[in-house]
Amino acid sequence: METGVIFTAVITLLVGILVLFLGISFIKGKNLNLMAGYNSMSETEKANTDIDKIGKITGKTLILCSVLMFAFSVISFMCAFEIVSKSVFLISLVIFIISVVAVTIASVIKTMKLTMQSK
Repeated sequence: METGVIFTAVITLLVGILVLFLGISFIKGKNLNLMAGYNSMSETEKANTDIDKIGKITGKTLILCSVLMFAFSVISFMCAFEIVSKSVFLISLVIFIISVVAVTIASVIKTMKLTMQSK
């Protein structure tokens, strides 16, 4: 049993829970001021932007990322207790990173298209 892998799994699980709650909050239309760039918008930009749709897109992205974090955390625990090998852990780490980057890029593209349509 490796302490570093267990520590990674616990931290990933805790961050996943935080991201899940934040995603649910964005989908419900709450705490939208936590999204990057929203507070720095002028009043006219805020009026021309459908922040609720952007919040839903961002919330769904965060929920998907939290699911990926939960899956990675489970694989980390399995590796720590030697149920799976370290190679499975490393492969899952690479898949996790690629998936989060892909989901984030897709979300940014969708949000940019939505923002361009509202102008």
